[in-house]
Amino acid sequence: MTNPSEQPDHSKEQAPKLGRPRSARSENAILTAAMEILVERGYRGFTMDEVVTRASVSKATIYRRWPSKELLAVAAVDRLPELTPVDKGSVEEDLFAIVTEFGDFVQNTALGTVWPTLVGERSRSPELRAALDASTDRRRTPTKIVLQRAVERGELPADLDMELAVDLVMGPIMLRLMFENADISPSEFRKIIQVALKGLGR
Repeated sequence: MTNPSEQPDHSKEQAPKLGRPRSARSENAILTAAMEILVERGYRGFTMDEVVTRASVSKATIYRRWPSKELLAVAAVDRLPELTPVDKGSVEEDLFAIVTEFGDFVQNTALGTVWPTLVGERSRSPELRAALDASTDRRRTPTKIVLQRAVERGELPADLDMELAVDLVMGPIMLRLMFENADISPSEFRKIIQVALKGLGR
């Protein structure tokens, strides 16, 4: 028989913890607070002290994950939606879908408010510039995917300069949505795409 003293003692076992892990809850609170401050006050009014207050966390908790306010600001922006590289079988339709989705993000999420303030401060901070440029590059990827598909279908030249192509399509769209009081109708978006594609050699 087994000695009772050798039986496992379950009295000290803890029940499984329910809910989100504390670290995940803290991260969400920090990023949510950071975005709120960026929307309300812009990048110049964005401080770690205010994030600490709103998120109800310690500075140590923030700095363990984001060593600077630049990295935290861009991390908050990175939670915003990204574009979808749809495949409708036509480069014009694929780009129109991406541009339309981008327009929706700019007008209906914090992207349209926060992104211009970060771009405006980009030249003042090498760390912000590095973090923002990395984020921007990721957000360009769906457009590159659409353009690469067009190359593979023979709609665009095989030697297409991908970076320049993205600039030609998205540059005018970003200017109109974020920095100008200009026509942002679907028909105008399509016109911009058609002109860009002509310049790219379709």
